[in-house]
Amino acid sequence: MGAWTERLAGWMRAGTLAVACLVVPAGAQPIGGLRDDLITKITALSSSETEEVRQFAEPRLAALAGDDAAARERARAELVSSLRRPGVSVAFRQAYRGVMLDRLAPLASDARDETAINALLVLGELADDAAARVVMERTGDDRQTVRYAAIAALATSLRAARDQAPALTPATAGRIVDHLGERLRGERDAWTADAVARALIAAGSIGRSEFAPAAQHAWVALAEGVGDRLYSAEAGPERRIVLLTAMRAGEAMRDAITTPAGIGDRATRAAAGLGGETIGFVSRLLAKGDLTGGERRFESDLVNVGENVVFFSRQKLLPTAPQQTRLADMLNAGQDSEFRIAARRLVAELTQPPVSMPQDRATRWFD
Repeated sequence: MGAWTERLAGWMRAGTLAVACLVVPAGAQPIGGLRDDLITKITALSSSETEEVRQFAEPRLAALAGDDAAARERARAELVSSLRRPGVSVAFRQAYRGVMLDRLAPLASDARDETAINALLVLGELADDAAARVVMERTGDDRQTVRYAAIAALATSLRAARDQAPALTPATAGRIVDHLGERLRGERDAWTADAVARALIAAGSIGRSEFAPAAQHAWVALAEGVGDRLYSAEAGPERRIVLLTAMRAGEAMRDAITTPAGIGDRATRAAAGLGGETIGFVSRLLAKGDLTGGERRFESDLVNVGENVVFFSRQKLLPTAPQQTRLADMLNAGQDSEFRIAARRLVAELTQPPVSMPQDRATRWFD
């Protein structure tokens, strides 16, 4: 994001988001812990090793369920510390989950917000199929902070599948992506929807071949979901958050497309479509008189990202595709009529091969 956009994002997060316990406090250093050779063991843990894990986890799980806030935070920090060490094995994750899941599952729906949040974040660090199923059940909680924590936990699990030996199976990753796609469309809080977008970006960035279908679908769900949120965004602070989400999604897709591996043709077409929708969104603002001659650096940043996504997507799909456009320059120069004409023309082009953007997504910005 540009410097202006980053400043705005930081200000809005500080002003609207207060989920203090979503990260481990910097000063919370775990005391002791499980042995490295146990955490990295690649074969199934023996009964005595499982018992060692249980003895470590039990008092911390009890503290996690207690009423002492400092003890809860320390317990969570210590429980997840073993899962953040290099070389964590699938066997250890499964054994650790085996001794904790029955205790964590009811805590994830606890009436105390902080207790539910802490349990969800530990489940996210476990990053296996059974833990993910529990977390997905809480993404529709009535409490915004709990929904946010559940989405953050799924993002953690997906990053673990990307960066470590995955205990999460490709099939479950696919189900998580489907679930996140639904949440992106249905989530009523803009910041939580932004967290959903970040979780989908994590899923899309899993480079393991067995996860390729889930990863490609994640990019498609991200592009379509963000496009829909843009279309329904109302004026006011919430719309600014949606625009930040669109910026984040566009930049992530642009960066993924330009890697040697790319993201697959279906996802690349969806990315180009999102680029077109961001441009269409700004064109609609101009048409409705919602973007006057004053401050428009934010919208200019968004158009620039949209143009780049369209350009790199078309180049990836068809190297002889048209060259870069200069819509952001028109917007900055106050050439609003010229911008609207060029935007309509560009989005109409995207409905043709190689992008083949759905007609309804293209035309809805210019009706």
